Amino acid sequence: MEVNVSTAVKLTLTNLERLDPITVYLEEFSPKEGRIVIHCWGKAWAAFWPAMGDRGIAQFFIDCDNPYLAKNLDSELKAEIHDYEALHTLLLNKVTKKLSSDDLSEDEQQYFASVKSALNRVKDSFHDDREGEFWCHENSEYLYELVGDCWWDEIPKKPNHEYEYLCRIIDVVRSGLKDYVSRANKTATVA
Repeated sequence: MEVNVSTAVKLTLTNLERLDPITVYLEEFSPKEGRIVIHCWGKAWAAFWPAMGDRGIAQFFIDCDNPYLAKNLDSELKAEIHDYEALHTLLLNKVTKKLSSDDLSEDEQQYFASVKSALNRVKDSFHDDREGEFWCHENSEYLYELVGDCWWDEIPKKPNHEYEYLCRIIDVVRSGLKDYVSRANKTATVA
């Protein structure tokens, strides 16, 4: 059996604006590799870096930008997500434009009138992302007809509030780490 010893630091950040207390665990495996664990209100994020240069985990985290850190802390989290409410509006506008065209046959008029009616009936489904996504997959023929062959690329985007929340936490952690590093440097200078 091999036993490895590493240095771990626990920081607790409190009295935060619009955030619950945040606990940060820093673990240095060597001067070049480390891990951070961030915990806030029942959620936790962790990342390990095996090649940080000679900065240590705290300084490395301070030096990195939010998109890089967010991707490492939660690789599934996207900065933007589909905006199904905006898609609903887009589809209604497109079907209304089609209906106002003089080039439609009577069958096409009836078809697009039924599409518009169907869209109006399911408007509430577009308020929920899962229901909106389900509707798109179940009604892809409408999307092909109204938006085109690559309709999935045309779904409007909106900022992801979960990503923004994580970035707010990253900003607070970065600020706390700056204070921690500053204090550690002052203590090292005095000693």
